[in-house]
Amino acid sequence: MKKIFILIIGLTVLTSSCKAQNIVPLYNGPDNKPAIPRYYKDTDNDFNTFEGTWKWEQGTSSWTIEFKKVVQYHRQHEKYNGIEFYDEYWDHLVGSYRYVENGVELINSLPITLGNDPYTYSMYGSTLTTDGRGFPPCPECVPDARHLIVYMEDPERPGLKGIIRMVRFNEGGVEKIRMKMIKSNSDPRIIGPDYTGPMTLTVPSGVYTFIKQ
Repeated sequence: MKKIFILIIGLTVLTSSCKAQNIVPLYNGPDNKPAIPRYYKDTDNDFNTFEGTWKWEQGTSSWTIEFKKVVQYHRQHEKYNGIEFYDEYWDHLVGSYRYVENGVELINSLPITLGNDPYTYSMYGSTLTTDGRGFPPCPECVPDARHLIVYMEDPERPGLKGIIRMVRFNEGGVEKIRMKMIKSNSDPRIIGPDYTGPMTLTVPSGVYTFIKQ
């Protein structure tokens, strides 16, 4: 009985591990998608270099972000008349943050939680590119530095969303992130048709330089 139990566990683990063997690199992946199940993987561990705590400061204002990497998040199947559209796993970079303006704390979603669902975080994303169009200027960056795009939720203003475009670099032995934050859109399903509140994020749009803490 014990041997049968061990065999069942082994087969279960083997089956689970085989669920995501069709790997698609998040950076420079193939145009033709492999058969499902697919795993969109941070194959070069670019997200790892963003993990940790970063801080921007200007006078009595500051923005502190804590990033971590979530691996193999399973995006649920979608079916129509029994046809499966996708069965995918994704790596994400996620984050929580604290924003202080003129000495007053306006947002604080720290410390970062330990869940595996990227969409429960204030920041989440999985796009890597070397296309610098629309990104912050970074003369300190190495040629073809990989940029990361993440979305940012505003916990104080649900329904408003920003896009963050950022790149990591080293200056004089100090790890830094150059970041451009822009407002993306508003979700009418959340704010509703009669919404009359702010249409900008609590954190102002602009270019920021963060230092690794």
